[in-house]
Formats: sequence, structure tokens, C-alpha cells
Amino acid sequence: MLDRSEVINYFIAALKLTSYLEIGVEAGITFNAVDASRKMAVDPAFKIAQSELKGASLQITSDAFFDNNLTDRFDLIFIDGLHTFEQSLRDVLRSLTRLPENGVLIIDDCYPSDYLASLRDHGLCALSKESEGSPDRNWMGDVYKTVLFINEFYDSLDFSYVRDTMGIVVVWKTLRKLAPLFPENPIADIVNLEYARFKHTLFAKLPQMSLSQILDCIKSSHSAPQVG
Repeated sequence: MLDRSEVINYFIAALKLTSYLEIGVEAGITFNAVDASRKMAVDPAFKIAQSELKGASLQITSDAFFDNNLTDRFDLIFIDGLHTFEQSLRDVLRSLTRLPENGVLIIDDCYPSDYLASLRDHGLCALSKESEGSPDRNWMGDVYKTVLFINEFYDSLDFSYVRDTMGIVVVWKTLRKLAPLFPENPIADIVNLEYARFKHTLFAKLPQMSLSQILDCIKSSHSAPQVG
């Protein structure tokens, strides 16, 4: 199973990326393992002394960070903040304006490990797992709906789940043909989607590739002729 920093460092090295932004840092395990010359950590409640982070840091919400940094750009942005559809989608949309054309966006926790992990309320997830005696304490929320939103509405973005990870999705800028999964009422259908349908019906219809396959797609998009 690939961990987050392995995925991030793979693309940093392969694409020669130099600047990195991480939204949602907690104890800094991933952030400190990332090898980039310029790094920024953003979290409203770090679980590590900021002096121990290997890079710059700001203890603020992602919304406040984007509000106060309108022009800063990062080659790779990793989103691992609040695990709700609304906040993860907001973080994705705001990150896209800070990402160069050849940049990479990576979203964590896009495949809940079980039903309880898909609950929007972290506290309820933790209490439920504890009461069931589950050794799994993962909480992914409904971030997976953000991936579905990208699939439905963004023909300027391509994406893929990374195989052998716990739901890591890589997003890059390129034109593609839309392949809608919700042809009639996409916004309402995504908002109201149940985890069971996502897991058993929809997930198999989304792209799932290895790191090298995703890299080939990204490089191919960089060499494709520009439209317009």
C-alpha cells in the first residue's frame, strides 16, 4: 500500500516540481516527508509544534489562507483538510486558481474504507467505531463526492484514483470528454448519494491507474497541442 508522501514525491521528482502546498497537516507526517524546495503547511489546529515542520506554516483555515494569498502559486497541492463534500470541493476549486497549467492536484481520502468512515460527522464516526470495537479509526467523510463533481462538470480536468492507496486521487489540467454518471440531476444526485451506491456501482466506473500510468497521461497532456 502506497502512502501519501510516496505518491506526492513520485510526481514531484518525475515532473521536476518545486513548490508544494498542503491543506490539512495535523501531525505533519506527510508534510515533513515531502521533498520540495518550497513548502507551505496550512492547518487551523496543528498537532505538532510548527517549529518542527520542515517548511513554512500558517495556523489558519484553508478559506483564510486562500483569502489572504490571491496570487501565490504552487506546483503541487495536496488536499487533506476537513473531510466533507462542501469543504473539499471549495478547497479544490480554490486550489485550481493557484495551480499552473502543468501543476498537479492531489486529493486524499476519496474512498471510504467502510460505511462509518463515510459519515460526515467525525465524532459520530469515531464513537460508532469505538462502540463496535472496530480497530479501524479511519474517517474519510464524503470527499468522494468531490471526485464525482469533477467527473460531471470539469472537461478542463482529468483525474484518476491511484491504485494501491487508500483513496488518493490525482487531478491535472487537460481537456477531456465528459462521461456523466448522473445525466439528469447531477448536483442533487451527488449531494444525496449514498455510500453503498458509490462503493458497489459507481466506483468501478471511475478511472483507476498506477502511478506510472497517471504520469504518462499527465506528460501526454503537456505535449498535446493547445486549443484556441
